[in-house]
Amino acid sequence: MLNADLALSADVLRIEGVLSQDASITLLINHHDITKENEIGAAIALGVTAPVCLSYALTNGFVDGTPEQ
Repeated sequence: MLNADLALSADVLRIEGVLSQDASITLLINHHDITKENEIGAAIALGVTAPVCLSYALTNGFVDGTPEQ
């Protein structure tokens, strides 16, 4: 299990590095809980930015970049 605060770009980058290098990881769960109504930036980081970045990094383990023939 990898734990990180995905509202922090440094943690997103750290997890991106792991996901892009470890093909044994086959599941990504993004669980976030915003407790303050005024944390729209954190909500966007956790609900949009981090999942997109991490999903993209994870795809390296699913495809090798070679087109099917």
